[in-house]
Amino acid sequence: MAHSRNCFIISPIGQPDSAIRDHADDVYRFIIRPALEQFGIAPERSDEISEGGRITEQMFERIFRADVCVVVLTGFNPNVFYELAVAQCAARPTVLLIEQGQVLPFDVKDLRTIEYQLQPISRLVDGHYARQVADQLADLAARGWCAPGLFEQFSFAPRLQTEQQVRHLLTEARPQALPGKADCHFPLPSDPQRGITLVTGDIIDLADSGHLAGLGADAIVSLENTYLQLDSFFATSLSGKLRYLDAEKSAGGRLGDGLREQLQTQIAARQIVLPAAPGTAIPTGTHRLANYGVKAVFHVAGTEGVPGDGYSLLDDAIDDCVRGVFEVFARQTETMQLRTLLLPMIGSFMTQLDQTEVVRRILRIVLLKMEQIPSCRRVFLLAWIESQRSALRQVAADLGLGAMALT
Repeated sequence: MAHSRNCFIISPIGQPDSAIRDHADDVYRFIIRPALEQFGIAPERSDEISEGGRITEQMFERIFRADVCVVVLTGFNPNVFYELAVAQCAARPTVLLIEQGQVLPFDVKDLRTIEYQLQPISRLVDGHYARQVADQLADLAARGWCAPGLFEQFSFAPRLQTEQQVRHLLTEARPQALPGKADCHFPLPSDPQRGITLVTGDIIDLADSGHLAGLGADAIVSLENTYLQLDSFFATSLSGKLRYLDAEKSAGGRLGDGLREQLQTQIAARQIVLPAAPGTAIPTGTHRLANYGVKAVFHVAGTEGVPGDGYSLLDDAIDDCVRGVFEVFARQTETMQLRTLLLPMIGSFMTQLDQTEVVRRILRIVLLKMEQIPSCRRVFLLAWIESQRSALRQVAADLGLGAMALT
């Protein structure tokens, strides 16, 4: 079976031929691996890492990149508990196992844990415990392979904002973009000839692979700060990537900055006083992005800077930004010959809202504005990672939109 997801198995290992190793291998072979195979999840345990380098760093990387971690608490191995804490801080979904008869320590006693026995062997062979693991995996799949952060349940979390900071840092540190493609399409109930298309992947990969040109996106939305400053050429944000894609490259490798220059010109021409109000949207033309069929970039002010703490987006600013974008689209439809719009998941990693609520806010306004603006034939919603795609599919179903597969 092809593996679309991966699992890092946190387990006591022991020395080869030791009782600890034999026990760990049996749990792996009879309980964990059969459950993972049902979901097409590729398993990996620390003793299977063959590459050179620091073991601790590799372990961190495997946990950060895992769609799920299965944790064997049997034997109370200190390394296992340490790695469990890392997984929880990283907001990785976990499935916990412990041998019957062993009492969970106080700090983890309230966590949902599967108790297993290796004897009699018939319980292993018939898949009794593997089914319990599979049931938990099914629950995680239904939630889009998302997990709450470690501190989310505590009263001090809003003050520390730990969950949001961790999610943002992890996303910046280990971007795992989905394959770039048009994923599925949702026709408008009132006009099936128009609709919303879910597009996945990183904008640069979409450009390099030819998928961006194939979409036919007339305009792309770029979220900027309230000072309407583009991100740097090599930043991981969509703003920085669009700036790079649009830049003319000289023979010596020098990058032009036409997008920034146009934006500054538009700010001056419109006599906008900075910082702009959230939702202020300014259209600019394109240079090299025109090679992909992109006629315009809509720069929308949304994020606000905090000295020493980066940028954040107020929850209500999501609504303002989406409305502002469509107001510009309506004004520029004829001037710039616009019919389609590519919109990222504004606010996915910069608000206190979870992915589903972010998508719900965006999608409701998109549907409303498409009804009000008949010239808007299609909106492409860009999902960078799996949690965004899952949330969008879920919200679309909740709103009664039928999905059409795209080949």
